[in-house]
Amino acid sequence: MNDLDADGVILVDRHEAAGRLSISVSEIDRLRRIGEIVARRHGRRILFPVAELQRYADTLPADENR
Repeated sequence: MNDLDADGVILVDRHEAAGRLSISVSEIDRLRRIGEIVARRHGRRILFPVAELQRYADTLPADENR
């Protein structure tokens, strides 16, 4: 399994994570708080593995209205 995105990025901050999932930063914070998305710490920074964002996106239901 490859945990890198196309640019070779492994971890992103909460603003980038929210942007990648097309949700708000407060929603990223809420998902982290309730354990839906697991983050990592580097010092005081909260970082999200790109693979974790993909895992979460894959759990969302498909839109059946084509």
